[in-house]
Amino acid sequence: MHRMRNFVPDWLPYVAAFGLALFIFFWVGSKLTGTSNKIQPAEPAVPVDPPEVASEVHAPLNPNEPNLKTEILEIFFYLKRLSISNDNFILMRLRVVNHGTQEAVVTGWQLKLSVDNAHLDCKEEEIPANWRLRRIDSSNRVKFTTEDFNRDTSTFNEPLTKGVPKERWVCFRAFTLFRILPPHNAKMTVTLTDAFGRTHQTEDGPGFASDMGEIVEEVGQ
Repeated sequence: MHRMRNFVPDWLPYVAAFGLALFIFFWVGSKLTGTSNKIQPAEPAVPVDPPEVASEVHAPLNPNEPNLKTEILEIFFYLKRLSISNDNFILMRLRVVNHGTQEAVVTGWQLKLSVDNAHLDCKEEEIPANWRLRRIDSSNRVKFTTEDFNRDTSTFNEPLTKGVPKERWVCFRAFTLFRILPPHNAKMTVTLTDAFGRTHQTEDGPGFASDMGEIVEEVGQ
């Protein structure tokens, strides 16, 4: 007699494995769904005011204290070549007005030249006796006139009263160890020091300037 062998299809183990995997997938999914936290609705955003931009704080001016304002009326440059360097002279005609109630006497004049990050301090110099102004004639651009300076500074020996302007010529010398040309396009900061030790600054430039003439040396002086 022949015994009948048990016949098991080859695909049956694969079906069983697939069914087991499917069962595990749905079982784990149901557990995660039951234990997951519900999503809470987002709270509306509360508007916040932007921080204030810090601004520079200026001390209020005391109207009773001297408040000297300087106006640069004219500027002339003079170049003097030395053996190893150049001397640059800046001649200014300045008008000063005291806007404060308290009178003040100007005791010091300084000039600072600035080009980008470079700075050069200039000191007041006495105007040479042989300097003259060679101006362009406004009525005829091809003619020139020569005139002297008003070197009188005695008016500034008296206090500056409120609202009364005074003018004078001031010469500054810019000395360096290098051969530089006159600083026509530099920013110029004029600083006045009064008898109380307070400083008063005025800035001018950089920019283009009108050709008003030049400084010349008179022969024989």
